[in-house]
Amino acid sequence: MLEAAPVSPPGRGCLIFNADYKQDSFKCFIYKHFLFFWTITGQFPFMKGNLPNILTLTRILLLPFFAASLIYREYSFALLLFIIASVTDILDGLVARITKQITDFGKILDPVADKFFLLTSFILMSVYELMPKWLTIIVISKDLIVTTGCVILYFVTSKLKVEPSIWGKSASALQFMLIGLILLSLKFRGNADFPAVIFVVVAVITAISGIHYVIQGLKFGTSEQANNRAKE
Repeated sequence: MLEAAPVSPPGRGCLIFNADYKQDSFKCFIYKHFLFFWTITGQFPFMKGNLPNILTLTRILLLPFFAASLIYREYSFALLLFIIASVTDILDGLVARITKQITDFGKILDPVADKFFLLTSFILMSVYELMPKWLTIIVISKDLIVTTGCVILYFVTSKLKVEPSIWGKSASALQFMLIGLILLSLKFRGNADFPAVIFVVVAVITAISGIHYVIQGLKFGTSEQANNRAKE
């Protein structure tokens, strides 16, 4: 009679680290995926020789590790990755302007990288009760409404003109600052207890930025339709 082979728990198959179960699983995840993600950075023609695009893509490739660090409650590592991502966010635009390596791909990839990082952070932090769920709902709803509006505008007008507003930049900055504050608090205080007013301010600015983008989109769509009628 055949006996079933014993099944090792996840993470035990990695013999590189001798640690407890949680630490072992987390470190194995990092080890198995880091080299794979890093090696694909230079495999595309638009990445070779373009440091700003490499920095932006690096920020996206850090996401699985950042998510894993939150899931496994490795908040020190999460803070380190957040700092690295923030530095790459500052450097990619600066280097692009200095070296005149601004590309259409980079213009699209940079805000996408920011949104991926923000949404991943908000979703996971709300799931693990590090921030209010209602705030995450507001942030996600705003992005969904704006994205849907852009798609509708493109199909209606065959054009897409998206210009960051002061409200949009302020909302993104506050959201990043909130994530940083939570990670710093977890690192040095062991908790993420903040006055409710901080979350309310972020929510209000986020909502205002969404309303502003909707108004700007309606104005753009109306003007484009008027121009099309005039040409006819």
